[in-house]
Amino acid sequence: MRRAFLFAAVHVALAFATATSIPITGDDIASEEKLWDLYERWQSHHGVSRSVDEKRIRFDIFKENANYVFASNKRAKPYKLSLNKFGDLAREEFKRTTLSGSASLKGCFLYKNVTNVTPTVDRRQKEVAQKARKIWGPEMQRGISASEGLRGIAKKLHL
Repeated sequence: MRRAFLFAAVHVALAFATATSIPITGDDIASEEKLWDLYERWQSHHGVSRSVDEKRIRFDIFKENANYVFASNKRAKPYKLSLNKFGDLAREEFKRTTLSGSASLKGCFLYKNVTNVTPTVDRRQKEVAQKARKIWGPEMQRGISASEGLRGIAKKLHL
């Protein structure tokens, strides 16, 4: 039973990973022209459009990221990297866009003075999933649907 659940979870995770990223082969980074083709393919896959000047700047960053991903995948690791929607962001830009505001909340507990807490909360009434879908878009929606599906499978298997 647990193996079947684990098998299903791994397949769902792999399906999402391949649907939202682009794998890299040695042929893709063999020359500057092939890297440019990979960059254009990545842009169309993720719906990214840039001006010509911005493209030149972003291409250099993309090239570094693609080479890093390829070099990492050549090593014998239990996982593989691929180019996701952040493929043309520098490390500092990525940190700024994804981690903004989290450092200012360290050591601060927002609900320490709350006294009237119900033992259960119906997340459907609070519209938590709907708000997350509006903020993060279809990728979060697929993730939420997958986790809800896995929860249902686990419930049926009594895990």
